[in-house]
Amino acid sequence: MNNEIYLLDCHELHSSELFGKAFSVISEERRKVTDKYRQEEDKVLSAGVGLLEYHVRGKHSELAEILRDETEKPYFSDRRNFVSISHAGDYAMLGISERPLGVDVEVFHHDHEIIIRHFFTADEKEYLDHCADRQKEFFELWSRKESYIKRNQPTDIRTFSVLEPEEGMEYLSYSFPGYSCVAYVDRSYSTVFQKLNISDIL
Repeated sequence: MNNEIYLLDCHELHSSELFGKAFSVISEERRKVTDKYRQEEDKVLSAGVGLLEYHVRGKHSELAEILRDETEKPYFSDRRNFVSISHAGDYAMLGISERPLGVDVEVFHHDHEIIIRHFFTADEKEYLDHCADRQKEFFELWSRKESYIKRNQPTDIRTFSVLEPEEGMEYLSYSFPGYSCVAYVDRSYSTVFQKLNISDIL
């Protein structure tokens, strides 16, 4: 299996008809997660993640069910492959691979300077100080940090820099206006990226 990265535009799921169709095909596990949310936006994104899970399991019939551990980290029930999930704004993101990976999507906002002060390393701060588009580059680095954490689960985000990947790894950016979107993957595997709409799945 290649590294496979999927990004889904979920905004159409605000339609009750389409949301109902999505809810009818997503897994029982994902329905339980979706039902826990109170806000419509959160339910929509959770259902979007469920559609991505449904999509990849349709493409790969050998894939096991996606469950969640006590920390809410997703995993395949047979532990033979790896999965990572993210969602923000109107988008849900999912990555699968035979090797551990992390994915993250972030929607731009203006409250990022405090994050830089408290959670970025000295070399990351210096890098941002010399960037022409500080906001864009901040979110690129923040998505890198989030994807790194999802793969490696370090205890303190302040202890590592994401300016360079670990040996054998690479950061792949699929950013688009108003969003940062990063996958952290094993570079020895080919990577396929696909941006989807609801009509591509339902």
